[in-house]
Amino acid sequence: MPATLKSAPWKANEEPGTSPDTTPRPSSRERDLVFDPSTRLTWQDDDYTDTHIKPFYEYWGTPPNGKLQDWEGAVRYCRSLDLGGFTDWRLPTITELRSAYLLKSRFSYLKPNRYWSATTSTLNLHWYVQFNSGESDYDFAPWYSLYVRCVRGPGRPNSR
Repeated sequence: MPATLKSAPWKANEEPGTSPDTTPRPSSRERDLVFDPSTRLTWQDDDYTDTHIKPFYEYWGTPPNGKLQDWEGAVRYCRSLDLGGFTDWRLPTITELRSAYLLKSRFSYLKPNRYWSATTSTLNLHWYVQFNSGESDYDFAPWYSLYVRCVRGPGRPNSR
C-alpha cells in the first residue's frame, strides 16, 4: 500500500497517489514519508526498529538494527530501502540534511541524535547533523554508528 506524504500539496480533484507532474500525492497511510514542497525532497519517516539505544561511541562497526549504522552501512541501507513504493532512496547531502532539521516537527519518528550525511570532508571524515540542536560538523570517522534518514528527489542521484 503506498504511503502518505505529510504536507504534500494536492488538488481535491486529483486521484490520491497520482499527479501529472509525478509528485507523490496522499493516499491511505500517514506515517512513512515527509514531502518538502520547497526542496521537492521526500524524506523517510518510518518507525525505528531499535530495541535498545546506546551512545554512538559505544558501537564499533554496524549494530544489528536498521537505523543506527556506520557510514558505509548507512549508504547501503538507503540504497536498498523500499518504502512507500519507492526504491530510489539515498543518503542525503549535508545541505539536504540541514533542511530536514528545519522540518523536524513534521517527522513522526525522529531521534534527537546525530544523523549521517553523504558529504565527506577532505580528511575522509563524514558530515552529520545533530537533530536536537541543529549542529553540523564532520568530526566522525566512518566506523562510528550514527542514525540514518534517507531521502529521494532532487540532488545527487542514487547510483546503484
